[in-house]
Amino acid sequence: MDDLTRKRFEHRLREKLSAGQISGNLVAAGLFLVAYELLRAEVIDKTRAFFIAGGDQSGLKVSPRYATDVVALDKNRFRASCLWLASRGALSPEDVGVAWAIREQRHAVAHELPRYVIDPDASIDVTLFGQANRLLTALGRFWGRIVVETDEQFDGQTILDEEIESGPMILMNHILSVVT
Repeated sequence: MDDLTRKRFEHRLREKLSAGQISGNLVAAGLFLVAYELLRAEVIDKTRAFFIAGGDQSGLKVSPRYATDVVALDKNRFRASCLWLASRGALSPEDVGVAWAIREQRHAVAHELPRYVIDPDASIDVTLFGQANRLLTALGRFWGRIVVETDEQFDGQTILDEEIESGPMILMNHILSVVT
């Protein structure tokens, strides 16, 4: 490494290690982990809950169709659930790829956090916050539409998709406002 390259790297490293940068990077990392967990719950947990077929004293029972309709789609439960959601029109095939990219970024942040805090060349892809927000909106409205169509309290009411707002959607909008 020549002297100029070394000095540039040292300058970038000093900037990355400033108190404000460390604090900002830790906040961004934490918020990204929260965003992923919101997405994971909408993808995996709500898909599985869709297949609940009753219960007894030992707990809830999942329909065997969950294994054949969802789990059989991919060995990874997150991807399998995304693929099932895509087959139902909740996500596009491109959205499945975006969801996977968010998952991959989450794993990198969670398992390599020091790198994102100190390495001048490592940063969280902030565009994925917006993508997570978009996916959470699509999924919140998908699941919300199912509730509207199946819950008799909504009988006779016209509820537009734009009027459906879930808790994860609200929280993700707030996270996005903090990050941007």
